[in-house]
Amino acid sequence: MFLTTLLLFSSCEKDSISTIKDNATILYEGYPAADGCGYFLLIEENKFNPIELKSEFSVDGLIVNVEYQLLETKWACNWQEHKFSQIKIIDISKK
Repeated sequence: MFLTTLLLFSSCEKDSISTIKDNATILYEGYPAADGCGYFLLIEENKFNPIELKSEFSVDGLIVNVEYQLLETKWACNWQEHKFSQIKIIDISKK
């Protein structure tokens, strides 16, 4: 009985994903193959690296509504020492 309860509780924790909803500005910092950093989302003065950004939102200066999950992984642009937190976009729309 205890093991069944523990397994049920564990599976529920894995399914619950903490997401954040906010406004963001898409930033383009150059083509990565030419020493650029690609796309970022600027949220409350912090830059985040999206692990996947749909091409329709790959527009520098575009303001969007975004729901995302903050990941534990960090990403370093090829020429910068600073590492940026990565996010997984759950939902995104033009503002």
